[in-house]
Amino acid sequence: RTAFLFSGQGSQRAGAGAGLYAVEPVFKAAVDEACRHLDPLLGRSLAEIMFAEPGSEPARLLDHTRYTQPALFALHLGLHRLLEHH
Repeated sequence: RTAFLFSGQGSQRAGAGAGLYAVEPVFKAAVDEACRHLDPLLGRSLAEIMFAEPGSEPARLLDHTRYTQPALFALHLGLHRLLEHH
């Protein structure tokens, strides 16, 4: 049996997953799917926050739980789907 353990709040960083998002269609599709559901609830683009340049205004939003938790969920969903794919 396989178990997945993903890190929690405190592990977030701007740009995490950006490389995978650019080259892995399965990862990108999963993140995009999560963002389609979460963006309306957040009132802004989660991907813009997740993949922002470190130090920028959108990247600083990752320090707020309102954005941290959804960003980590989207990232981890993408990682899970990518591992599942392989």
